[in-house]
Amino acid sequence: MRDSCHHTIFYPEDRKTLDQWTAVRPASGLLRMLPSSILVPHASLSLITEAMSRSFAETASLHPELIVFLGPLHQEVLTIHEPAFLFAPESSALRIAGKETRWASTLITDLTKNFATALMQEESYFVEEPALELTLPFIQSYHPQAKVLPLLAGSCTSGQIRKYADILEYIIKHEQSTLFVVSANANALLPSVQAEEHGQAFTDALLSNANFLGPKISSCNRFSLDALRLALGRKGSWNLLGTFCQGREYPAIEPITEGTEKHVWHLCACQGASDVKR
Repeated sequence: MRDSCHHTIFYPEDRKTLDQWTAVRPASGLLRMLPSSILVPHASLSLITEAMSRSFAETASLHPELIVFLGPLHQEVLTIHEPAFLFAPESSALRIAGKETRWASTLITDLTKNFATALMQEESYFVEEPALELTLPFIQSYHPQAKVLPLLAGSCTSGQIRKYADILEYIIKHEQSTLFVVSANANALLPSVQAEEHGQAFTDALLSNANFLGPKISSCNRFSLDALRLALGRKGSWNLLGTFCQGREYPAIEPITEGTEKHVWHLCACQGASDVKR
C-alpha cells in the first residue's frame, strides 16, 4: 500500500471536495460495450475537471472488471531499468484521501513474467508521475469495484510500440471487460503558434484514427495512443467530447493571444462500440 504524493499540488486532499469534483454524471449512451477507451488530460484538477468528467461520464453505464490506466512517463528511463520501457507499480494499492484502490496484482505478475524485457515493476516512476493520482478519484467515483492496472510509458521506438500493443492485446484476450483510460494532453507546453499546430495535428490523428508519430505531434503520451490503436485494430475514429485550454472550453483549437504565451490544449474523447457517432 502506498499513500498519495501529489495531493494539494494537483488536486485537493479533502475527500469531500474530491467527491464533489468527481461526482458521477448520467451516461449519454455513447459507449455501450467493452473494451472501450477514453482520453483524459492531466494538469491541475481545477483546470481539467470538466474535461475529465465528460470522458468518464461516457463510461457511467459500463461495468468494467478491469481498468487499464495508460499514463505518460515524463522522466527518462534509468539505464539500470533498461531494456524495460513500460512500468507497473510494485505496491499493491494506492490510498488517496482515505480511499484505497487495489491494483490488479495477479495480472501485473503475469505480464511481467510473459513480457519481462519490456515491462517491469518500479514504484519510483509512479511516485514522480502525478497523472495516475489525479485520475484515480474519477475511477473511484465511477467504477469503485473495478481492479486497476496502471502502466506508464515514455518514448518508444517502433518496435517497442508493437511490443506495447502485444501487451495490450494480451490484456484484452484475458479480460474483455476492460476500459482503457489514456492520460494524454494534445501538445507539449509550447508557444501559442506551435501549440495550435501541434494540438491540431494531434486532433486530426485522433479523429482519423491515424498514427500519432507525425513531426508536429508532441503529446506526452502519443506512444501509448499508438499502441492502443494497434491493439484494438478499430477502424472507427475517436469521438471528440470537448476542447479546452487553461480551463476554458473552445469550439475548436484556435489561436490564443491572451494570457501566458505558452499553453497546452486538453481534449476529452471516447472510443468504442456505439449506436451513434459524434
